[in-house]
Amino acid sequence: MVIGRRSGRDEFRSDRPEEAGEFFARRFGSAVHIEGIGNGNPLGYVCAGAGSLLMDTLDVPGELGARAEVRGLVGVIRVCRGRVQRDTDSVSERFARGEVYLRSDPNGLARSVMYEPELAVTVLPDRLFSEVAGDRDDPGPIRFLSYQPISPVARRQWSRTDDFARRTLADPVMADAPLVVDSVIRLLAATVPASFPNSLTGRDSRHPLDAHPATLRRAIAFIDAHPDRRIGVGDIARAAYVTPRAVQLAFQRHLNTTPMAYLRRVRLDHTRADLVNHGTDDGVTVTRVAARWGFGSPGRFAEQYRAVYGELPSRTLER
Repeated sequence: MVIGRRSGRDEFRSDRPEEAGEFFARRFGSAVHIEGIGNGNPLGYVCAGAGSLLMDTLDVPGELGARAEVRGLVGVIRVCRGRVQRDTDSVSERFARGEVYLRSDPNGLARSVMYEPELAVTVLPDRLFSEVAGDRDDPGPIRFLSYQPISPVARRQWSRTDDFARRTLADPVMADAPLVVDSVIRLLAATVPASFPNSLTGRDSRHPLDAHPATLRRAIAFIDAHPDRRIGVGDIARAAYVTPRAVQLAFQRHLNTTPMAYLRRVRLDHTRADLVNHGTDDGVTVTRVAARWGFGSPGRFAEQYRAVYGELPSRTLER
């Protein structure tokens, strides 16, 4: 067994099934049984991510068999190389390069046999999805109805989002910025239910009767007072004493926007204030200031900034 560091990330390597099983059990907090690591080739696993998000990579030059029943976590697997066969009580499926699937079967234990796999493994706590969905008054825990994406378009959307999240958090500046990490986690937690059939989407919610100006005022006051906190629609709704759907409707009805779009604009204003108050001689960079306020893509941030203020953020910093 070898446990080391690579680019600030933990790396595990072993050709012993028992050691690998124990490692995965610690990583995911649930029993994982490794049935075999074929051809004497060691299993390689790179642990990455931030906060409650795991963004790992599995690499095996040979064959690998595994059984797992992980509770409280939702994992999405993207096949970057090789192929995977998954067997459950009800179905047997194969996945090749470029395909995406949920790690565990919605209805029970899954057994996987992987052939020279390289897998991108993204794992989130299942408690996140109810809050991010925000379209039901009492959504309850998420239940996935299938482990395959709803369409090829959904599969491609997940892959693009996953790539973006990994690139963003691979930057040490971004990975060390709490608001960037929070925005990446929320983006992924919104993309998973949009990509896989589940119990939280496609439901009608009660028509909220409290999306009036007072609701909007309470929500805006909370956002304006706490732009540096990691907050989502659920937090804003609780501060306004209404449901997530009600606060969404209030912003749409009275401002023609969303709560999160309003929050991003407030953070953009704070970013500009920081750039105005600092100069390049202070050692401050646009990237670090943007990351502090939750903007994880420098190129996209520059576009948004110029669209609002008519100049690039670097020009503001230089003045």
